Amino acid sequence: MFLHGGFTHILLNMYGLWMFGQMIENYYGAKKFLILYFVAGIGASLIQELSLWVYFHHVQDAISVFNSSSTSNNFSFIVSKYFPGINVSPQTVDEAKNMLASLYQELIDSSVTIGASGALFGVLVAFGVIYSEVQLFIMFIPIPIKAKYAIIGYVVIELFSGFSNSTGDNVAHFAHLGGALFGFLLVMYWRKRGRIY
Repeated sequence: MFLHGGFTHILLNMYGLWMFGQMIENYYGAKKFLILYFVAGIGASLIQELSLWVYFHHVQDAISVFNSSSTSNNFSFIVSKYFPGINVSPQTVDEAKNMLASLYQELIDSSVTIGASGALFGVLVAFGVIYSEVQLFIMFIPIPIKAKYAIIGYVVIELFSGFSNSTGDNVAHFAHLGGALFGFLLVMYWRKRGRIY
């Protein structure tokens, strides 16, 4: 939550935190805001690690199935079953093995996740719950949208992106979803107990 992959990454995260976080901090106070931020951030990392664990076993299963048959024709079936978002058709067994090896390496490379985006998603969801009727202007959309719809739309986009398996996508979509989930659960818990500081 305190490391970022580049200037643009930290700039966008901190801009979102400043824009939405100050209103949440004013509503809950500094102590509860900090609790929300850390719960969402830690929840984001747990969900991200869980998704990587599932995907890791998914790739291992695909490699085992391929190794048991070892034909390039079977590879198309394996890809359609295990990786529906990837459109490939290798010509040789070696090419198929190289593709599986690169998927495995991509998984290893993406096993380290950095950034405050998951914690920020928890703050965004809290904003969407508390200030649900506030009108927001989103870039490139010429009409105002209520916060609750904007946040729900953003979460749906992340859900779709997380399951689409786009090649070269290095965004931790499940970390965003985890932060959103844990932020939502915490805000609902606080709401049930009443606004206690």
